[in-house]
Amino acid sequence: MKQKVIWLIQTCIICLTIIFYFQTKVHANGAYLYAFKDEYMSCGAWIKNSSDPEALMQYDTWIRGFISGTNFKSRKSQKMIPDNESMNLFITNYCNKNPLDGWLAAVINLNKDLHK
Repeated sequence: MKQKVIWLIQTCIICLTIIFYFQTKVHANGAYLYAFKDEYMSCGAWIKNSSDPEALMQYDTWIRGFISGTNFKSRKSQKMIPDNESMNLFITNYCNKNPLDGWLAAVINLNKDLHK
């Protein structure tokens, strides 16, 4: 089980590194697309951007995709993904307690809690 968790984390880090390398903040038609590059990965960035509905929507979409993917991969008891407000509160609380971590660590902890 521990090896599966390590493999999952390593795979996520590799995939995210590739994605972040090629992504930037894009401005189109007056709306910003917050691509998850280094400056958007910290808990500080999460706290700052959590008051921006457009940024939060993009975080929420990514988080839901991550949780859905791990649910599909595990094929165990698949829990319902919590509503956006609950997910965001979990991540905000995690980031307030662990400000030096990235918000991805909060998502991984949320995912672990959902699979208990």
